[in-house]
Amino acid sequence: MNYSLEEHESAEQVLSSVETALESDQLDRALGLVIKLVKAYPEMLDAQLLFSRIMLDAGRNKLALDSARKAVALDTTDARAMLHLSSVYYKCGFLEQAIQAAVRVEALLEDDGDGWSTLGAAFYKLGEFQRSIAAHERAVALDKSNHLYWYNLGISVQAAGDLKRGEEHFTKCLELQPDFARAYSSLARIKKQSRDSNHIKEMEKLVVDSRGDTETAMHLSYALSKEYEDLEEYDLAFRFLKSGSDIRRRGLNYDVGQDTAFVEKLIRCFPAGCFDDYPFGHDSGEPVFIVGMPRSGTTLTEQIISSHSDVFAAGELRDFGMNLTLQGGEKKPVEMLDEAGIKRLLGTNAASLGERYIAKTRPRTGHTPHFIDKLPRNSHYCGFIHWALPKAKIVLLDRHPVDVCFSNYKVLFKNGYEYSYNLDELAEYYIAYCRLMDHWEAIIPSENFYRVSYEALVASQEAESRKLIEFCGLPWQDQCLQFYNNKDGVTTASLAQVRQPIYKSAVARWRHYEAYLQPLIRRLQQAGIDCK
Repeated sequence: MNYSLEEHESAEQVLSSVETALESDQLDRALGLVIKLVKAYPEMLDAQLLFSRIMLDAGRNKLALDSARKAVALDTTDARAMLHLSSVYYKCGFLEQAIQAAVRVEALLEDDGDGWSTLGAAFYKLGEFQRSIAAHERAVALDKSNHLYWYNLGISVQAAGDLKRGEEHFTKCLELQPDFARAYSSLARIKKQSRDSNHIKEMEKLVVDSRGDTETAMHLSYALSKEYEDLEEYDLAFRFLKSGSDIRRRGLNYDVGQDTAFVEKLIRCFPAGCFDDYPFGHDSGEPVFIVGMPRSGTTLTEQIISSHSDVFAAGELRDFGMNLTLQGGEKKPVEMLDEAGIKRLLGTNAASLGERYIAKTRPRTGHTPHFIDKLPRNSHYCGFIHWALPKAKIVLLDRHPVDVCFSNYKVLFKNGYEYSYNLDELAEYYIAYCRLMDHWEAIIPSENFYRVSYEALVASQEAESRKLIEFCGLPWQDQCLQFYNNKDGVTTASLAQVRQPIYKSAVARWRHYEAYLQPLIRRLQQAGIDCK
């Protein structure tokens, strides 16, 4: 449809029409309208912001960034525009610029509670937890009756390690909004519940009342599963867990076959001896990549190593995968490439990829001799990592197959890890994952690739910790045994566990659910994976 602004509404009315089209998923109509609007009114800030939003959602990051910059240039005092620019910088992988833009927003906000809350969420995403807390505290000070402000403050303080204060803020949130499911979910995870102190009665009532509200039911189901497990009511725990994961899976468009096919392509593209043929990369020895399945002990390992004075925990960085996508010039993730595309990628300048990755991690890194990148998904990129950064260390976490699979199944991830919400798909994914990890271990030199068992780490903390520190080429420091005193922020599902000394109760926890996990176990055993 050829839509002409001159024949119809004012610019403000067209903006409203674009928003309506977006809300009703009429993306083509929204795009057509906003393109014409930007052309007709290039100096209209709201039009530039809306165009940038749509381009960002469409994966057209360069256009999104150009338009976001134009919006800020039109009014450097507009907090919305500056905050949006920060978000676009972050999604484009420009972490330093994203932080700088977010900091500039602090001077632009006054008595805007929603603005401070949004800024707090932005700082949280950027790993700037103290700034996030300060922003959320400003929001709460402006409106103490807003339950979302209290909830967001709780999320930030618990990430910074203050679990008691996090619990207080989640409780305050529920006093203001007793049916807010996410606060119950956070309370359930923050500590072990008891028969005398839990939230089961309130949550079960809310589940009944939430019929038709699938998101509320999903969050409550996961929370109920956690609290029933704390009470050792394992049948009820699994019932609610399956209910929650089934809801989540129904909302996903996912094919595990695509993940397993990607693994096979990688194995074929990285044959034994391949690093003798591929051009080698940047000579930085700064990065320590901690990889593995989620819930395999990666966060614990990160806290142990980063307790060393020469190491900084940079968190789950997306920089390597994003720069790998840019490296090939294909404008699509490496997972979407065919074998020919992957081989073309491996024919490019490896040193430039490694150098660009290091540069993109600044300014968060660089103030210590080493930093940790703990994105679990980097496990699929180990071959590329060694190609681009041949001096980098890669630590792979192993955990009992059923324990790690079931631990994945138990987590409601914010995004990604779509394989984890169905036990059959989880089994197929894990089988392929194991094939790939065995392959990486076989082709990457042992001085660069180290495999550590979560069970061994828990059973022999000091001995295994010393091996880890030695592998990283560092002198031993006793503070690595007191990892729970580490002040680095944690946002993963392990945030409560790593704030206390090592405990062994997580080992073999799956056996409480063995009857329900038989299909998963049988499939793993058929593939030759030892589940004893």
